[in-house]
Amino acid sequence: MQDRIYRVYISSTAAPATPEHTAILHGVLASHSMPVCPALWDLGQEAQSIPANDCSDDWVCRKALINSCDYLLFAGNACYGERSSTGVSIQHQELTYALMRDKPVFCVLLAEEALSQSGASSEELGRVRALRALLKRHKPVFWRQTDTLPETIISGFPAFLTDHPATGWSKVKPRITIDTAIARETVNNLTIQPQVACEAAIDSSDNDSVSCEHFDWLQQHQEFSVQCHVFIHGNCHRVEQNVSLTWADVYEAFRLSLTPSCSEDRIQQSLSAMLEARFSQQILSQHSQAHAADAFRFSETAMRMIRLKLRRHGLVRKDTRASSRKNNVWCLTGAGKAAGHWIGRTSAG
Repeated sequence: MQDRIYRVYISSTAAPATPEHTAILHGVLASHSMPVCPALWDLGQEAQSIPANDCSDDWVCRKALINSCDYLLFAGNACYGERSSTGVSIQHQELTYALMRDKPVFCVLLAEEALSQSGASSEELGRVRALRALLKRHKPVFWRQTDTLPETIISGFPAFLTDHPATGWSKVKPRITIDTAIARETVNNLTIQPQVACEAAIDSSDNDSVSCEHFDWLQQHQEFSVQCHVFIHGNCHRVEQNVSLTWADVYEAFRLSLTPSCSEDRIQQSLSAMLEARFSQQILSQHSQAHAADAFRFSETAMRMIRLKLRRHGLVRKDTRASSRKNNVWCLTGAGKAAGHWIGRTSAG
């Protein structure tokens, strides 16, 4: 059994609560992964649902869910998917967004012979086949009947994980010292902790020894190079420009996901959300014919400067045991916690 659990966003052309959609969820769960989709909403909010349309709030919610996941599973049948106002299906949009965010995509598609016998209209099949042609490079696996769909996912997903490693969530046993039958039974049940615990995190009592004067630099302004996508008449244009932020703004977004550690991918997502909230209207006002701006991110030069600055001031450190060549894992230090408290008091003042 794998020692990690992965969050997998389910983008399926099957309607929620149908046998096909349920089979997909069972396949993901049986693969020791955590299914995430609008029908379930996010962890801690499963009882909620979000509207199945293409309004801006709905799309923001879908993007947030995709951003929070390690992988996207695209499950296709003989249906192109629920159409948005532009004629492009919601599932097609989710796939495009995941690829733009460099999320690995695991494709489970209805076999061609079953597709031909589905009874779907020629127009619908044309759209489906055009989308399937785009997915060939993702090495899809194929299913033929709903009852075999979970097994198709279970058999194909492990090899996909090997080819596309992610940080995921580690499965560890809780430390229990009480020698009782209940305690022993609890130990036998695995619990989930995000990322790898930062064992060297300094106790909160150490925060009192950090002088507030050490954090004055957080109020300084700095110019950063930022990139984003601007959509004009349906065409996507890449834009890069300099913006001014305080180091407190940057650090608050950087540490948002550190509880007490997380991968750099998720930190990038938090930084991107901050940039989009701050500068999307400014970017749109500079391009009169633009109707949307998306995919905000710091340039690699700016990210190097941010990492170096925060490490030099002792607010974060790299977890070398949990980091890999492809993805770094960062930990919040005691000084980093104190800096967060200092920013809170300064903002309140």
